[in-house]
Amino acid sequence: MRRILFLGLCVLSGSFVHGQAVSHFGARAMGMGGAHVAVADDLMGVYWNPAGLALGAPREFAIVVSGEGADERNSIEKIKGLVDLSEAAEGTIITPEDISKAIELLEGLAEPGAGASGEANLDFMFRYQGFAFSVLGLGTASASPLIDLDILNFDPNSGEPLPTDLPKLELNGLLTRQFVATYCRMVVPDSVWVGGNVKYIRADSYYAMRLIVDTENNRLNIRELIDEATHENKRTSSAWGVDFGVMALLTQNLRFGVVGRDINSPEFKHTGPVPVQLNPQYRLGMSYQFAPSFLLAADYDLSKNNEGILGVAEREISLGGEGRLFNRALALRGGASRNIDIEKSKWQFSAGIGLNLTRVSIDVGASADAGFDQAAIAISGSVRY
Repeated sequence: MRRILFLGLCVLSGSFVHGQAVSHFGARAMGMGGAHVAVADDLMGVYWNPAGLALGAPREFAIVVSGEGADERNSIEKIKGLVDLSEAAEGTIITPEDISKAIELLEGLAEPGAGASGEANLDFMFRYQGFAFSVLGLGTASASPLIDLDILNFDPNSGEPLPTDLPKLELNGLLTRQFVATYCRMVVPDSVWVGGNVKYIRADSYYAMRLIVDTENNRLNIRELIDEATHENKRTSSAWGVDFGVMALLTQNLRFGVVGRDINSPEFKHTGPVPVQLNPQYRLGMSYQFAPSFLLAADYDLSKNNEGILGVAEREISLGGEGRLFNRALALRGGASRNIDIEKSKWQFSAGIGLNLTRVSIDVGASADAGFDQAAIAISGSVRY
């Protein structure tokens, strides 16, 4: 079953055409571009800011389903190009055109952030007064090319239009089940709230690394790569994690929030050269309520995220807005986000819609960049009682 899930995540990476595993958790947050640290007053606050749970309905149950995928720098097409180039020139002398094309493809794959990734999650959350309990399931997979342009060496007589120091493809995966207990309370009357999570995290990590082109048959065998990651190199371990958040009402309409996730840096067993560690994530947010039915929000990462298993440092800025119509029964959302740590990263644009009945809410959010190299979708449903 885990092999099927892992394969599905890798397929998601290539077909959704994520580079963001500061996950835009929940459909409402995704629709607002991930600007949610100073907004979260529903059960999504378990992730975005546990202090926000003190501001919403006293009793609530929610389910979240989402998926994200990315093909950064058009990496899948470039890897396919290397395989095709190898097949076309097998057993022949390498031409200058072959070398030029191979260098072009390899330089593209060596760019920061190149690779493909996918993420999917299924979550169940419940809260009563200032307490909440959640079960969060998250699967992440990434495929990253490993290329050192300084040691490339072409042999024109090899009959193979690739460098003799062949580039490799590294596959990483992490499947976690998090059991989260949350508590929040007001510390300054009607002004400041604090909250925190204690999480028991059970994790399966996966790893494999192979040559981009199999020199025996001039192809990349994805199935063998996934089999190696999910069987030979699978490791299971557990750890505890801690989150902490603060929410403050600075004026009647201006709200400030800050959250620290995994502040104790939980670690997990991993076969690969880089240990799986959930690095602390610190994120700042502000929101302004222009009218009872309209707000704007902005988030900014104070720390670099995702430097471990996915291999890409990420620091995000997010902007978003939400308007409510028909006595707040209908919500329309929009937003944008960008990884400011990578010079060539694109803005990712978001949109969302929500239906808010007396006790039931259903939300849908989606995001993509202009070229659809990154895309995500989320659906959330909650019941208040």
